[in-house]
Amino acid sequence: MKRITLIPPIVGLVTLAGMIAWRTLAEPGTSLPPFPDPPAVSLPGFEVPLGTARVAGVVRGADGRVLVEALVSLRAGEEPMWTYTDAEGRFALSEVHPGPARITILARRYRTHEFDVLAPDEALVLELDETLAPAPELPPLERAPLEGVIVPAIAGRGVAGYEVLLRPAETPDRFGAPVERRATVGADRSFRFDDLILGQYRVTLLPPWAAGGSWPNIADPARRAHVHSLASAGRSLELPAAAGELHARLVDADGAEIFGALALLHPAGSPDRPWPPATSAEDGTLTFADVPPGAHRLLLIAGEARRELTVQVSAGSALELDLQPLPTRAEH
Repeated sequence: MKRITLIPPIVGLVTLAGMIAWRTLAEPGTSLPPFPDPPAVSLPGFEVPLGTARVAGVVRGADGRVLVEALVSLRAGEEPMWTYTDAEGRFALSEVHPGPARITILARRYRTHEFDVLAPDEALVLELDETLAPAPELPPLERAPLEGVIVPAIAGRGVAGYEVLLRPAETPDRFGAPVERRATVGADRSFRFDDLILGQYRVTLLPPWAAGGSWPNIADPARRAHVHSLASAGRSLELPAAAGELHARLVDADGAEIFGALALLHPAGSPDRPWPPATSAEDGTLTFADVPPGAHRLLLIAGEARRELTVQVSAGSALELDLQPLPTRAEH
């Protein structure tokens, strides 16, 4: 079998192309003209004109005592200069332009003072005579601790991790008015606010998944207002929860439990306030806890099946839904 050798023709073509390029560049007129050298630029040096005078002296307060670490700034024309007084209240500024100058002094407990001087002058005695008025003292905040316990809506239910939110009943537009506070409920159903400002509060009880928010409020409506005073601080606040539970068991058309079905719940008329989604367990059961009393819309999704219904939840009770089987497969 014969093979066609391509290497020699390729080498010849490359050599020919190189010779043509070399001859083209070697011909007169084909090279680029050189660029001219840039013109030399001579910039004058930047010099800061300094003066020959010296200004020095001492700074004293209204009581005659020297002022330490006072800021002394001087402006003569357009050139500012500054320094600080030493441990003896003295200052010195050199290389000042002779002539009129203005000195500004900033010292603790004194208003800003300005002095017009004539440089040179090394024996200045600058006295600050106008002190600042003392800052007004804020009145002490009236505070007291608040302790309390949560009463579960359904006996025996745990409330660890729930959150008690106290919000001021009025806009806090004055010093010492109540502000928003939060406390987490412990495993023993107790909560505590240390140094709570005295005043009127609106009380919110939040389930664990809603901690940090403001909804849903599952506190008993009759206990949603609290006046915190020195007289009430010594008593434990009992806060009952007012919520119910929702239970269901999902089965398909063959009576088998449905595992992993999706359940969505929201108050009737408020689809923008959904509950965290729930899924059915291996035995087909699902539960919604801490549901405020009232009407709610429940949507069940399992395979091809979708069922939506309205449920009425009562405080302190668990609603057991009697659901018809869900056709999880489409019928043909």
